[in-house]
Amino acid sequence: MQKSYYISFAELQRVQLRKLQCRLVKHVVDMRCWDTGLAGWEVDLHAYTTAFEDYDYMLKSSQALRDSFPMTGEWLVDDLVIHSMPVQKPICTKPDKTSNVTCHA
Repeated sequence: MQKSYYISFAELQRVQLRKLQCRLVKHVVDMRCWDTGLAGWEVDLHAYTTAFEDYDYMLKSSQALRDSFPMTGEWLVDDLVIHSMPVQKPICTKPDKTSNVTCHA
């Protein structure tokens, strides 16, 4: 039996938010403690606010009848795309609570 997957792009966006938050914290700590970190913080702040707006839109859209932001093997076109990816090793062997990929047998 072929496995099916559910990939949440909204969750990937949430991971991106966390990454940007960490960068911004580093900028603040560097500015406060070392008088450095001035270069690039505005770019990271703008990227964070844009990513947050995108995430908010994704969450609101996920409440619609058909969520536009996952990819799942339950839908034919998505399944074709997922299974057309060249895979060197299994994407996952069992569900992982910390992962953005859930395997379905």
